[in-house]
Amino acid sequence: MTLPNMRRRVVASVATLTVAITTFSGVTLAAASPDDAPAGVAPASAQRFVDVPASNQFQQHIHWLADENITTGWPDNTFRPTLPVERQAMAAFLFRHIGDPSFAAPVVASFADVPIGHPFFREIEWLADSGVTTGWNMGTHREFRPTNTVERQAMAAFLYRAADCPVFTASSTARFTDVPVGAAFFLEIEWLASTGVTTGFPDNTFRPTQNVERQAMAAFLYRATDQGLFGSGPGCPVITPPPVQTPPAPQPPAGATVGNGRHMVGTGIAPGIWVSSGESACYWERRSNTGTDFDGIIENSFGGGQRIVEVRSTDVMFVSNFCGTWRPIATLSGPNLTATSLEGIYSVGNGAGQLRPGLYRVNAEDSGFGCYVASLTGFSGSVLEHVRDNSFFAGSALNTTWRVLPTDAGFETARCSWTRIGD
Repeated sequence: MTLPNMRRRVVASVATLTVAITTFSGVTLAAASPDDAPAGVAPASAQRFVDVPASNQFQQHIHWLADENITTGWPDNTFRPTLPVERQAMAAFLFRHIGDPSFAAPVVASFADVPIGHPFFREIEWLADSGVTTGWNMGTHREFRPTNTVERQAMAAFLYRAADCPVFTASSTARFTDVPVGAAFFLEIEWLASTGVTTGFPDNTFRPTQNVERQAMAAFLYRATDQGLFGSGPGCPVITPPPVQTPPAPQPPAGATVGNGRHMVGTGIAPGIWVSSGESACYWERRSNTGTDFDGIIENSFGGGQRIVEVRSTDVMFVSNFCGTWRPIATLSGPNLTATSLEGIYSVGNGAGQLRPGLYRVNAEDSGFGCYVASLTGFSGSVLEHVRDNSFFAGSALNTTWRVLPTDAGFETARCSWTRIGD
């Protein structure tokens, strides 16, 4: 985005302005520090801040900063000139001076550490929207690190981008002994020096990693403005931040067993078909939420003996009470059950199934409660979805047959005995 070639005069609503710098393609930017004498500023008529006397070499620049409503200082009438500039204050300085007053901040924060309601939320969002910063990509989220201090090298990069990346060819010979050709921000630092905004230090160093102070920031902004640098370039290349990736939730180890309790699907229990250890009374729920309300139950079941349930990836939670240990259906042995009086649910098939398809004789036990049988096409717990056929037999002398089809997934019985009598 091309920054407007004009100065903004927006009254600061926050008393403090400690400025910060941003990152470019994930690299921390840095800033400048007090190194140059003031130039070209009219003397101040009166002392504005109690800690910026006339003897301060940056007094006129600091007064200019206040006159432009780029800063108001602190409520105790101090400017605190030697404090380092923070990244959040840098965003505020630039926004108040050259930003677009009509800019509307997004409804979703770009940075995890600058939420809506942050004192500098709008200014930082403008800085990101203008392409001056992308912040740090942390994989699952993006950070701005608003209270990090700004280094001199980052300051050079900030001002270069705020100037819309002026066309500039750096010399093949480095100007500063501590910023060699090929160094990070070499072009931006050489450009800043070529404009006269900075001269570096008397020992011919730039000291790129030194923090920039608030008083030096005032001088840098003034000089860049006085020379008409802001918005003077053709526009910076559009930098598209790499997308934030949401890593998959950790999965339980393959073949892991699950006991009674409340298990988050995907982290506490993996989606799949699970078989209980065969307790005398087992209750389970598949839930659409993590609560205990009735409306959150997708399906549930209660019964004795071995139970089988399909936990789906769209489920939120699986609840188990009095069911013993659950294990994946793949751990079941082959078809070896031909006669039993145990109630429960059994898998059907010639692979991992426990029960072979065929014709079974079913007898009601002499319990006084009758006998229930059902053929299942799946294990979701839904009668409408997965009960192919079912029946209830009463009477201790009842003798009937029941056919288990090759397409059935399971066979359920309660209070019955049954024996396979043929195909």
